[in-house]
Amino acid sequence: MGKLDLKQLSTATHLIGMGARVDVINSWLNNDQYSAIAIYGMGGSGKTTLAQHIYNLNKHDFQSSSFIQEIGKHSNGLLRLQKQLLKDVLGGKKIRISSVSEGAHKIKEVLQMKRVLVVLDDIDKHDQLCALLGTKTFLTQSKIIITTRLKGINAWFESISWRCWVHLDPKFLWKVSRILQYN
Repeated sequence: MGKLDLKQLSTATHLIGMGARVDVINSWLNNDQYSAIAIYGMGGSGKTTLAQHIYNLNKHDFQSSSFIQEIGKHSNGLLRLQKQLLKDVLGGKKIRISSVSEGAHKIKEVLQMKRVLVVLDDIDKHDQLCALLGTKTFLTQSKIIITTRLKGINAWFESISWRCWVHLDPKFLWKVSRILQYN
């Protein structure tokens, strides 16, 4: 008997208007140029639904995966979020960490060792990104999808030299798809 996939996220069966977005983000997943993509937009615009759909379609192509939902609602529990991320990507193995800085270091180590798909949903503060991704760039084959309402998210990535796409709207996606075709 096969194992039940407990990491499968519930999404609507017929997603309307997501085809082009899914195609572009799937192309990004196969592109080694960028480790992270930020899906930026106002509340209710479908950022989380898109991220869930992409996660379900692609998580099997990675050694492990993690989808951390509604981070903005749990911003006081950064240590708990780090523990959940580490537990997910290490296959259920609990890791002891005593501080946020120690957790960020362990996350960095895991993202360098394994090819991991990570979704960080509803980031609303830069300290959340620092806790979950660290403050310095590092080489990784992992892919990180971030959903956010933060307009300045790209500036944060530039400050740590990470290469991140910021997906803004369908017009932006069209431009990104053109860039992918020419690179």
